Amino acid sequence: MGRILIAEDDNSLRENISLLLSSEGHEVVSAGDGLEALNCLETFNPELIISDIMMPRMDGIELFKTLKKENKVDFIPFIFLTAKVDLNNIREGMNLGADDYLTKPFKSKDLLSTVDIRLKKSYSHNNRLEALSKNIALYVPHELRTPLVSILGYSEILKEEYSSLSNNQVVEMLDSINYSGQRLLERIEKFILYSELLTTDVKNNSSPNEFCNILSSEIEIDITQYLREEMKEREVKFNISEAVVKIPQRYVNFILRELIQNALKFSPKDTNVLIEGRVNNSNYILTVTDHGYGLSKNQIQEISPFRQFDRQKHQQVGNGLGLVIIKRIIDIFSGSINIDSVTGNGTIITVSFPQKENN
Repeated sequence: MGRILIAEDDNSLRENISLLLSSEGHEVVSAGDGLEALNCLETFNPELIISDIMMPRMDGIELFKTLKKENKVDFIPFIFLTAKVDLNNIREGMNLGADDYLTKPFKSKDLLSTVDIRLKKSYSHNNRLEALSKNIALYVPHELRTPLVSILGYSEILKEEYSSLSNNQVVEMLDSINYSGQRLLERIEKFILYSELLTTDVKNNSSPNEFCNILSSEIEIDITQYLREEMKEREVKFNISEAVVKIPQRYVNFILRELIQNALKFSPKDTNVLIEGRVNNSNYILTVTDHGYGLSKNQIQEISPFRQFDRQKHQQVGNGLGLVIIKRIIDIFSGSINIDSVTGNGTIITVSFPQKENN
């Protein structure tokens, strides 16, 4: 059952709603107008707000605007109550971001049904936030600490024992420090990119002339350098047609690196990875195929930030952000992504980018 705040100036209606919801097991606090509702929020933390639109002192629209301005309704469902004649107010409230509305007079079952639906959605959202918070607490410190241990450890040895080390030992330790530093930088930049894609209008902030010229030779060089350690015992086969796509270069680079790195990470060492790129009408189709562990349909649907599947089983490193970032980039730049995978039989990820129009 949930905690519900009611703002309604009609005393009889307010009491009836309170009794009805209380009888269903909800914890209810009621207010006679918007100002009183704001005062209630100082000591009461609701999971749902029900507010009449037409009220004295502060009406429902102003209440909603005030709460939205203070970021107090971002994750709290808000339901408006209104008379049938107030259609313009209903439209305004929904345009502002309200979750639902009921027109007076309404039936008890309609109110209870609406409340039940909105509370369930709220709980689902809160559960996802809780899972995200838990995953951040579990994985982020570990993913930042692991490369730092190598950096600090080898640098300490070089500092204390440099005179007794051979040139080959020094070079080997410096290589390890450099590799760990690159991995640390990669993870930090991934966090920054994820934050940027969530909080910035990336598409409108990008130059209208910012395209990516896909060249097979440049892609092979970039991937070989970036994944030199992962590719020591593996082979990545390239079959890429050239094209110009309507997405900035750095995002294309990220998508390619991440998809191939994941394919290598989740595949046995005796298998290869194939990357193909081809033109299809006005789109460019990029496909990465591996013969690795694969994902189930449920796992594909549950891809989310800082979420990794079978982490202990496969002992993978990373933070679970890669595919989430890719999906966000694809969505921003009007592309599409499809994941075709069967547990134990590999994965085929297909990404589509819009091509630059020929002038």
